[in-house]
Amino acid sequence: MAFDPRARNQFGKDEYYTPTWVFDSLLRGMKPGIVQYLKEKGTVWESACGNGNLMRHIRKNGFKTIGSDMTPLAGGDPRGGHDFLKYQPHTFDIQVTNPPFSIKTEWIERSIKLGKPFCLLLPVNAMGGVGRMKLLKNYPLGIINVGRVRFENVDGVPYNGAPFDVAWFCTRELLRGPILFEHKAKTVKDVKKTA
Repeated sequence: MAFDPRARNQFGKDEYYTPTWVFDSLLRGMKPGIVQYLKEKGTVWESACGNGNLMRHIRKNGFKTIGSDMTPLAGGDPRGGHDFLKYQPHTFDIQVTNPPFSIKTEWIERSIKLGKPFCLLLPVNAMGGVGRMKLLKNYPLGIINVGRVRFENVDGVPYNGAPFDVAWFCTRELLRGPILFEHKAKTVKDVKKTA
């Protein structure tokens, strides 16, 4: 099953928005002290905030949050035009985002170069590929596998199907363990399907 080709914006970029439960899976995998520190003193940068749904959910969970995106949508600066590969806000403590999968290698590289902790929601296979393996080889990385996610369109309507597993790729020091599994079953029927 392929992703819906209609999920491209006028810039030709991926538009698959993150359901809020996926951020909740990240919180469950993070060390409690890190979560507390970020809530009290930190700033979370949602660097591909799109329609702002994930950013608003992060904020609703008690975090100071800023957002940016290439597209002029409701999530960040309404003018848009903040290319993550060239832009960074004046101050932030951690980057949490679902970046465009089509430029995941460049996103990972830039995230490492920024020198701040990050959590990127990416396909599980993002660990593969010669370029990404070179980038990640010496980076202290932790992973929270959240399983298959039905991403949403700009209006919050889930796309049909979920063709592959995704995971939070995070700076290792943020997490309770090196590899965690935080799948979310929505119904008893879903639990039976995964058993």
